Amino acid sequence: MKNVFLVFVSLFMLSACSSKSRYEPAEVVSTLKYDTNMKTQLSRVSRDGATYDNGMLVTKKRGLLKNKIEKDFRFIYDSGSAILIADEEGTVKVILNGETRFEHKFAFALSSGAMKNNLLALVLSNNTLVLYDTKANKELYSESLEPTFANDARLANPLFLNDLVIFPTLDGRLLIMDSTKKVILRDVSISNKELFNNVIFLEEKNNILVAATATKVISINPKTINTKRIDVKDILYDNNALYIFTKTGKVLLTDVNLNVKKELKFPFAMFSAVMGTDKLYVVEKSGYLIEIDKNLENTKVYELPSEINKPLFVFKNRLFFGQHFLKIK
Repeated sequence: MKNVFLVFVSLFMLSACSSKSRYEPAEVVSTLKYDTNMKTQLSRVSRDGATYDNGMLVTKKRGLLKNKIEKDFRFIYDSGSAILIADEEGTVKVILNGETRFEHKFAFALSSGAMKNNLLALVLSNNTLVLYDTKANKELYSESLEPTFANDARLANPLFLNDLVIFPTLDGRLLIMDSTKKVILRDVSISNKELFNNVIFLEEKNNILVAATATKVISINPKTINTKRIDVKDILYDNNALYIFTKTGKVLLTDVNLNVKKELKFPFAMFSAVMGTDKLYVVEKSGYLIEIDKNLENTKVYELPSEINKPLFVFKNRLFFGQHFLKIK
């Protein structure tokens, strides 16, 4: 009887695996082709930039950069003029015009960071928050929070807003600091899962702050805090609208208070990356590019040359995939 039961379970599992569905568009407009071969592979991808095997960088602010970084370092942040890089041993560098302008080794590796003038706002891998003055080469503030044991790779960087610094922690919180007084003004909890609970999105527009973990989105304005529990793959913040992309193939259009205005569903779709200018573009893992207008009313699907099985990064209307490059016209 036991053997019969095991055979039944095995057949059930094989049947479940064989019937696993994937995204299949009803219509494909055309098949796209990669524009060029970069002759080097994307190796490390973050929310704001990516690092190639040969040290080249591509960032959200400036696209592909000419200067290369040294081996074993990865991109963290681009200020628009200088870049912040780090290695796995705790060394952090600020690079300007290809030259190292600051270097310091911390006790733990850097998870995320940002810079403004001579200030660095850092979140270390043990969930320690640091405010550092690169000109004085001095630590201005440090606070060790509860360490985490498993983090989502989509790490949000800290945010400078006038005299405020907003630290996105690895345990699902926002700590808002007055950088002039070096004091924490507010501690906002987004979610409290035990694993993979770090902040994955953090942006501010028109005095409204939006942040998210993998399971919850929060919108903070001067009067209220709004929240929405949802599985988050990515978010685009576009003036007075939010586009929330889920892990289950949904696209939600909400206002800044997280009220849902429209929703689209792409059955079995697994989103790999999103970008938006005049339209929204979603890269789907099985090898499609989905074009959506900003009212979520009209869609077009293009087939990519291959499935998405290597690191991918998008900048405006450009797609960097493995060693390939594609410009969406």
